Amino acid sequence: QEELQKVKQTVRALNADAQIIETIHSNIDIGAIIGSKSFDFDRVSQSATWIKAMNNHDLKIPETEEYGIGSFVYRARRPF
Repeated sequence: QEELQKVKQTVRALNADAQIIETIHSNIDIGAIIGSKSFDFDRVSQSATWIKAMNNHDLKIPETEEYGIGSFVYRARRPF
């Protein structure tokens, strides 16, 4: 619950008008997000928090480190 509140605060700081839809196991009506045209990059990118985040290179941690993302190659014989 604490982590959820932290995520919501971050989203609100970057885009105060963002609609936050909570789900369980990502169950959602896809029409609520795909084609909704609810994200306006030009407007959002002018927010002070967004500008600060994009310009503060000292705080940027690569996603590979921050989230432990690695890569792999999946290979399989073609069936038949």
